[in-house]
Amino acid sequence: MAFYEDKQTYRCRVAVQRFAEIGNNKTQAFVLDVEPIGIIDTDGNVLSCQKSNYTQELKFWLTKKAAERSIERLEKLGWPGTSFKTLDPTLEGHHSFVGLEIDLVNSHNHNGGKVYDEFDFKFEGNSERPESTTDAGRKFDALFGDKLKNKGKAAPAQQPGAFPPAGAAPLDDEVPF
Repeated sequence: MAFYEDKQTYRCRVAVQRFAEIGNNKTQAFVLDVEPIGIIDTDGNVLSCQKSNYTQELKFWLTKKAAERSIERLEKLGWPGTSFKTLDPTLEGHHSFVGLEIDLVNSHNHNGGKVYDEFDFKFEGNSERPESTTDAGRKFDALFGDKLKNKGKAAPAQQPGAFPPAGAAPLDDEVPF
């Protein structure tokens, strides 16, 4: 069951690092087990928080789709990114994250009628929308224009929201009842 507040940022301390196979599919991941040690208020102050008996898993998926993002995140935490072997805690001289404090956001994950805590980094995306590329329409016409040309000949163009004239035949994609 969920222990921590939903959509709240916590200061967390890394307790353990490990490689793991997670879930029924045994998906490969590098995992940091973290302990929330404080809640961050709106002014950025770290306040004390209740402590659970359990650590939270921060997963860095090591799949073809997710590896690049995981590498970027690990590098932001200070890993030099030269070899995954350097993360192996069983090897002498490994890169250790243990004791590192990081800010993570908790989100409640609903699964099977139960609610679980799920800690992850704050959203890293750009909230601004990029400008439309000026030649995108031309590129899409080159790729898919032949599909549009056939439709254009089937019926004359209508103004958006306009009704066809009374007695007009239905358009190809309409089914008369």
